[in-house]
Amino acid sequence: MNSNLRKDKRLLLETINKLTAESKGILAADESTNTIGKRLNSIDVQNNHENRKRYRKMLFSTKDLEKYISGVILYEETFYDEYVLGTTFSEYLKQRDIVPGIKVDQGLVSIRQYAVNDDDEKITKGLDTLNERCMDYYKNGARFTKWRCVFKIGDNLPSLELISLNIKILTEFAKISQNNNLVPIVEPEILMEGSHNINKCQNVTEDILRKLFKSLLTHDILLEGMILKVNMIKNGTNSKEKADLEEIVSRTIWVLKNSVPERVAGIFFLSGGISESESTSILCNINQKLRVKPWSISFSYGRALQHSVLRIWKGDDNNMNDARDKLLERSRANSLAVLGIAYKITNEIYKK
Repeated sequence: MNSNLRKDKRLLLETINKLTAESKGILAADESTNTIGKRLNSIDVQNNHENRKRYRKMLFSTKDLEKYISGVILYEETFYDEYVLGTTFSEYLKQRDIVPGIKVDQGLVSIRQYAVNDDDEKITKGLDTLNERCMDYYKNGARFTKWRCVFKIGDNLPSLELISLNIKILTEFAKISQNNNLVPIVEPEILMEGSHNINKCQNVTEDILRKLFKSLLTHDILLEGMILKVNMIKNGTNSKEKADLEEIVSRTIWVLKNSVPERVAGIFFLSGGISESESTSILCNINQKLRVKPWSISFSYGRALQHSVLRIWKGDDNNMNDARDKLLERSRANSLAVLGIAYKITNEIYKK
């Protein structure tokens, strides 16, 4: 592994400054082939390379998208694909003044391969080839990476084994990325699935974040050169207790203040299945209450930016302009939310 972390701090901070530009956020368009397939199937569109490319080309060609989106997380297929002959998607985004990034974890595997664990918890794979891949990603225009680990809440879950393994994985990911001059987006996601209350979500999230940053600091990760992608503090989807907006916002702020070092460059929320309007509203209220904050607080949304867009498009090229208009509206609304300004979204289409 090379030792360019300190030598190339300038490159990491240069990318950070672009990603955390005032009021801009990140479009997560890094769905795996299987995941994007489920979404295409929901609108009766076949999951093949041509349709995946058509859909993402429609998203990225949205006029004025760069006003509200600072970076796009790509899936590897899209990263290397050609937007037009001779120009890759990565190159096209750079031409639009949007920073290209890439999802680098390679999916979930059972923890049972690595530890004695009665619950079928999951860790993410891909570390064994990450350094070589990062070298190639950087060479081909990527300037940031993202790695997601998931934590399920349940009886005695997440286990201490899973927490320990996932934190080691996220730390090694961040180290390899920075050593290749790629800004790491570190994503420890507490899944919403479950019957847990908001208090349980808060306790688990706080515990994991504290342990994560202890590990990152111990391994000399440049906190100013990374972004934390994190869940909002919310009850499980099957919980009998439903927290209101004020409680979600106050508990989320409390966890951030007590778990995330001030040196961290940015905190970008994931939507994690929260509806389009609610994810925007929570983000807006957090930024209203945290007028003075050490970090950039923004969004890195997938479904919360794309869900209505997909429903409008329906695989029909005649609907592209309307779909692009919706993406721009969603992006602008979340951009305003970063500034703490509420914006009414029209005609939201959302299904669980």
